Amino acid sequence: MKCVRGRRRSHRHSRSLPVCGSVSTRRRRAAISKQAVQQLLDGLEAEGVLERLPDPRDGRGKLVRYTRKGLDALRDGDRIKLQIERGYVDRIGRERFAALMDALRALDAGRAAASETAAGVHDETSEST
Repeated sequence: MKCVRGRRRSHRHSRSLPVCGSVSTRRRRAAISKQAVQQLLDGLEAEGVLERLPDPRDGRGKLVRYTRKGLDALRDGDRIKLQIERGYVDRIGRERFAALMDALRALDAGRAAASETAAGVHDETSEST
């Protein structure tokens, strides 16, 4: 299986997730410790969900990619999540569900912005005062 640098749509968070990427980039984005990422990756690799490969652009770095088993699990998770969402729409209606999803995205965006600020990451488009 080739390391794909494209993106896959994730219904879970309604944003793209890389199919393959560097460990350090993912760790910074998730704002968790290096040790926690290492433990998580070790467990997922032992389960056959992902694999680590040498990064050809960085001799010290590693790339992470989903295995066939990992991609199948992602598809299963997406399918189950869509079933749950359909149940919510049936219970509260399409408009209220859309409002709920908008509110959750706003909360997630605020959390991500706070994490980036705490980590010293700045948006390149923001103006300096």
